[in-house]
Amino acid sequence: MSYQPCDSERELLPSTELKEEWKLANAPKNDKFQYTHFVHKINSFDTAPNKLLASDSHLRPDRYALEQGDLSKAGFEKSSDGETFISADDLRINLWNLEISNQSFNIVDVKPVNMEDLTDFGIRYELGDHQKALSHYRQLLLVLY
Repeated sequence: MSYQPCDSERELLPSTELKEEWKLANAPKNDKFQYTHFVHKINSFDTAPNKLLASDSHLRPDRYALEQGDLSKAGFEKSSDGETFISADDLRINLWNLEISNQSFNIVDVKPVNMEDLTDFGIRYELGDHQKALSHYRQLLLVLY
């Protein structure tokens, strides 16, 4: 950003030169995100704890997909609200066995050829350490909504 001194009528003063106030730094070479050096410095602070905090469960799946080169998934994850990921014609898993009726999550990559043939589907998965108090495995019911 540059400026040149003016008088009270906003006319340029004679024999004055354009003065540079500040300028935008170029993005580092080979930077696929096109961030500036300043942003890279902020994002790479070394005072962070070694492990994630117990309350930090959102690991930015949009950034992970972008790093993997999957731009469509990155855009999809960026626009999601963290709870409802896909449209109503896809599959949703409800946490029925935990007696939580207002929470669910969706499966993006699994969809049967004929949706009318699917009534329910059981799945087992291992929970993280913070959920092992509930139980080691849970059964989920896959239902259409």
